[in-house]
Amino acid sequence: KPDGAWDIKSPTLNDLADEFAVDSLTIPQLKRLLVDHNVAQSGLREKTEFVEEVKRLWRTHRHLSSSASCDRTCCVCLNAVPDCALDPCGHVAMCYKCAVELTDCPLCRRHVQRVLRIYFAV
Repeated sequence: KPDGAWDIKSPTLNDLADEFAVDSLTIPQLKRLLVDHNVAQSGLREKTEFVEEVKRLWRTHRHLSSSASCDRTCCVCLNAVPDCALDPCGHVAMCYKCAVELTDCPLCRRHVQRVLRIYFAV
């Protein structure tokens, strides 16, 4: 256990009632959430930066939880199920394989900074 980091009760995104609940989390809890969701932490130094990144993740998670549908298909290849979100726009409309090949979102044309893999519970 590095620095006792695993001893801290880390909430899941589902445990957070709203994005304001993120403000009360400790830095180790914020880091754990980011690690659990494969979000890069490089460049994050201040607690406010960690909080904003987790809030962005929470909003994406909430959006996916309320509107995700497994019967949709990737808007690029028209074959696979959408399984990723684009940052910063948050659109979930394509499979990971297609998304990593893009520089701009095909829906809103915003520049893609990163692709977040999404894992749906079945």
